[in-house]
This record gives sequence, C-alpha cells and structure tokens, in this order.
Amino acid sequence: MKIHEIVKEVLIEQKRTQRWLCKETGIPASHLSEFFNGSRSFKLEKLDKIAAALGKKWNLVDDEKKTDETMNISVMEIKGEKGVLKLRPTLFWDTDITRLDADRNSRLIIERVFTRGTIPEFSQVIQYYGENELKRIIINVGFLDNKTLNFASQVLKISKNEFLCYKKKQSIKTHWH
Repeated sequence: MKIHEIVKEVLIEQKRTQRWLCKETGIPASHLSEFFNGSRSFKLEKLDKIAAALGKKWNLVDDEKKTDETMNISVMEIKGEKGVLKLRPTLFWDTDITRLDADRNSRLIIERVFTRGTIPEFSQVIQYYGENELKRIIINVGFLDNKTLNFASQVLKISKNEFLCYKKKQSIKTHWH
C-alpha cells in the first residue's frame, strides 16, 4: 500500500477532510490534492507534518525487511572475480553498464557509491573490495565533493590530508580580495 493511500484511510477513519489537513500542516491544497491522486510525492519532512497532524507515527524508512525488489528499485548486477555487486544503474548514468566489470572498473564503482550510493550499496562495496583496497582507491580519486571527502575520511579513519583530491584543492591559489 502506498503512503498516500494510507493517509487517505487515516483521514477517513478520523472523519477528517483534505481541507482540514491543509490547515493543520500548512501544505497547499493543490499539493495535497496531487499527493492524494498519486501525481506528487512528498519528502519526509512533509510526511512527518502529516503524521503529526493525524497523531500517527509510521515507519517510512529503515525497514530492514524491504529489499530493492519490494521497493521497486531497479538493480543491476556487476560481475567480478570475487562475486557480484547489485547496484542501481542510475549511479552509472554516463557509462555503458553492460561493459562494467567489478574488478576492472573498481575506481569508478567505488567513487560513484561513495558520492551517490545508499548505505546497503556502500556495505556491498566494503564487503566486495575489502577495507584496504577501498582505502587505496578512494585516496587516489581526483575529485570528491566536501561532504563525500568528510564521509570517507571519518568512515575509513583517514586524514583528509592523505586524499589526492584534498591536496589538489589546497594547491589551487585563490584570490584573497
């Protein structure tokens, strides 16, 4: 059952209207209408407002029983010598995914999972490559955004100074005005 269907049922149970929900949450009526007919989705922040207004708590994420298949997430298999990685093809939007190999393309796979991957994808990459190989590759990536760099530094317990991308950033002169 989809979340908008659950909210509809709760509204009916409580004998409440969409207009009431609009006033309670501050969500525009047009947005709520689109949400209820399934043409709009809300971020967790708005869903939390709806739950609070209805006096409900629901588990929208963090359900360990959900799998990629039950959540309708497209998954591809990348084969290698050590096994198979099951990752979302959207991570490799600019790559011919039929030619990906977990061993030959390790740097690309690790970089994409670190920058755009989910926690389960991250766990798979750690299991497949091992912590030492992961550290060796991620340190030598040419560019990581600040959040990814901080994440990698904290999780792998490596000083930011050891990352190639950090050294490159420090060597770029900026105007001080």
